[in-house]
Amino acid sequence: MSQYPSPYQPPTFDYRSYMPAAPDLLAPARRAGTMMFVIGGLILLLGGCIAAMSRALPGLPMQAEQEQVMTNLEQTTHLARETFFAIVGIAIMVPGALMIFLGFFVRRGGLWSSVLSIILTVLLLLWFVLNVVGGIATGSGNPAGMMCFGLIAVAALGPLLAAQFAAARAAPKITVASQQYAMQYYQYMQNMQAYQAAQTQQQPTYPPMDPPPPPPPAQ
Repeated sequence: MSQYPSPYQPPTFDYRSYMPAAPDLLAPARRAGTMMFVIGGLILLLGGCIAAMSRALPGLPMQAEQEQVMTNLEQTTHLARETFFAIVGIAIMVPGALMIFLGFFVRRGGLWSSVLSIILTVLLLLWFVLNVVGGIATGSGNPAGMMCFGLIAVAALGPLLAAQFAAARAAPKITVASQQYAMQYYQYMQNMQAYQAAQTQQQPTYPPMDPPPPPPPAQ
């Protein structure tokens, strides 16, 4: 025989590469939750800015047209301009905080949290659209600016709504997968306990050994 090893090596196969990868069922939920964190934070920031602006309104210089708009607003709402903008800012911050709160549960794949987040997003979208349409119809604001504001709201909330629907569709699959995993873990623990009991029964038992004799007395 030759002392050199044969240059031919049999091919090796990694059978794991042929196994299909398990789908990531939580991917839509994580994507929707992350978008809810971002958009909820922006809504909180917007409401905070409006609420903070209410404190600076008395000292802001205004043109005659702007002052007339503020006067009409006070006469219509029977509230001071500072109080009105403070209430509006707080009212905007509440859905932003709710969206961030629901985002934690949506990321976990919860069905009811996804449904509630869809309802919240639809209400926000309708609120923004109605404000834009009402502002343009009454002429209380710049039509171009309000249209731009409405398009930004639709561009932000539209993809979020699609992601929330995807998370809601994946939620039942996540529940079934969690139940299957819990059942498999329970069966595994049962098998481990049975195996340990069988190993304990198979171990031989020996009688106790006699104690050694006492040492002889010293001479």
